[in-house]
Amino acid sequence: MKKLLYGLALCMSLAALPQYLVAQSAVMADLEEMYMDDDDMIRVSVSQQMFQLFMEMDVEDEDEQEILEAIAKIDGLKVLAKDGQSGITYFKAGLAKMKGKGYEELMSFDNKDEKARFYIKKDGDKIGELFMLISGNNEFAAMTLYGDIDLSSIAKIAKVLQIRGLDRLEMLND
Repeated sequence: MKKLLYGLALCMSLAALPQYLVAQSAVMADLEEMYMDDDDMIRVSVSQQMFQLFMEMDVEDEDEQEILEAIAKIDGLKVLAKDGQSGITYFKAGLAKMKGKGYEELMSFDNKDEKARFYIKKDGDKIGELFMLISGNNEFAAMTLYGDIDLSSIAKIAKVLQIRGLDRLEMLND
């Protein structure tokens, strides 16, 4: 399990390297264009090739194998994030970009400190994209994960990696 965790941590730390992605979310492309001149915006992009590297790892148990199989189906990951300013403005801009793009709301989470929205876009009968917007405590994040998405596996990956926001997907099982 430690090898898997270290490998995933390495993937996330290398994600800032330039990557060419096979497909891209229309909403994420709009947000990237909108904030291209914002030097304080953090941009992360992980290609399918990076995820494929994990398939070469030896795993010890069934849970680790399930996580690797879910990772192998991911075509790409993109994240935009910003700290230190009111994230609600960015959150609202992201919501506005969602309109008319064929996304279905999967789940929402609101409290006085945080707002989160999860959307999916289907590719036939399969989920082709998971898109997340989150705002809270002077932070904003937009994330798109695309490929052949299995929500229960993604929730396990998020739990292992402690990805803020994606941990909310566990609530779907309740």
